[in-house]
This record gives sequence, C-alpha cells and structure tokens, in this order.
Amino acid sequence: MSLEVSVEWKHIKGSEVRSTCQCPIARALNEQHRSESLWYVGRTMALQWPGKAYRLPPKAVQFIGDLLDKRPVSPFTFILETSDEHDN
Repeated sequence: MSLEVSVEWKHIKGSEVRSTCQCPIARALNEQHRSESLWYVGRTMALQWPGKAYRLPPKAVQFIGDLLDKRPVSPFTFILETSDEHDN
C-alpha cells in the first residue's frame, strides 16, 4: 500500500518542528489520511496509530533534517510506502 502526501505551506507555517504530531509532515498526514487514526512522525518513520509504521522516503527525511537544522524548506509531495518489517 502507498499514500501520496502533499506537504503544503499551510502545513509548514505554524508547525512545531520537534513535535511528533505537529510537524509539517504529521499535519499533512493527519489532514489527508486521517480516517480514524492519528499520525505521528519521527526522524525516519511515520506511525499511524493504531496501525502500521511507514519508513519515510529520503526526500521526507531530508526535509525533516532541513527543518531541524533551520534551513529553508518548501512544499513538496512524496509517496509513503509501507515498511515490510512493520506490516502485520
């Protein structure tokens, strides 16, 4: 399974960079793919709670690194693929 995620300016502005549920990627996931689950995002993984874990693609990991290092970021889109080691 895969999910398309579009991180937009509205997700970036007003986000909490070090918050697992209020960073731009988590905000985008919770808006676009929430259903009945909440999304939490770490440095390299996204967790759909309750549910599955997903490994973030390099583009998303770089975005998080740029945020943490206070480098400029811009909107982007990525595909989130399920992580085999975390599938049920």
